[in-house]
Amino acid sequence: MRLFTLVLIIAFALSCGGQKADDTKKTEDLPIAKKEETAQKNATKDDSKDEQKQIDPKFIYTFYVTLIACDSSTPVSNPKLKKDEARKKAEELKVLLEKKDADWAKITEKFPIEKQQFPNGFSILALNFTNPEQLPPELGLNLTKLKEGEFSKVIETNAGFYIFKRVKTEQYSARHILVMHKDSARAEGVTRTKEEAKKLAEQVLKEAKQPNADFAALAKKYSDCPSKEQGGLLGTFFRGSGQLDTVFEEAALKLKEGEISGIVETQFGYHIIKREPVKSGEPVTTDTKKG
Repeated sequence: MRLFTLVLIIAFALSCGGQKADDTKKTEDLPIAKKEETAQKNATKDDSKDEQKQIDPKFIYTFYVTLIACDSSTPVSNPKLKKDEARKKAEELKVLLEKKDADWAKITEKFPIEKQQFPNGFSILALNFTNPEQLPPELGLNLTKLKEGEFSKVIETNAGFYIFKRVKTEQYSARHILVMHKDSARAEGVTRTKEEAKKLAEQVLKEAKQPNADFAALAKKYSDCPSKEQGGLLGTFFRGSGQLDTVFEEAALKLKEGEISGIVETQFGYHIIKREPVKSGEPVTTDTKKG
């Protein structure tokens, strides 16, 4: 199996929702869930069956990652770069990223290459290393040796040249209230305009910020997400699992436990997020492949 494919399977098959299948919708069915259609099309089918298992956080490594493809890369190539040129570009990019307080988003956005695989030039991925010995050496041996804050060497794969940086693995839990508009992704039967949705979201935010406000009750009253039936509770996740919208996830992670966000806009509409504590001893349930 190609390394590029394997990375996608590990990263995007990692489902970290805390919902139980018998009493709520799967997170993938919720309007907040990200669509990884391109990744799924690129990934070849594996003969092993997905299994639901509880992932120990110590086996979850989280990375910033970027990729520079070349004319021979598969499944996505960059015809403007020969292999040696792509390697050189990757080494140049790595030097920039290794600088103190480097902003990956800004650096990769401005770096003079065509974007490959990651729309913003880089991504945050939580990878399951339950069985690292089953991974190709280029990934398993390089990445599992990294400590937090350390960079990988430039890793050559069939997809091109990867750069990884290990960052802190974070678990979080969140509730939200979603106000959709007719142009929102997955909006079915929603007729309000974007302006009307914004106005309603502002009204709900004021109510949510009131002393002793019941956020769960407000979610049941106002939210357009099926999670309203659980008081807006989405579950427990690993940062970078790919299961939730990235804008939503990063906004949630900026909150302290019990804190309520301002209005957060994503492709799904306007969100009001409340970060919840991760219950001690409560494992994350996920559908994933071993290694």
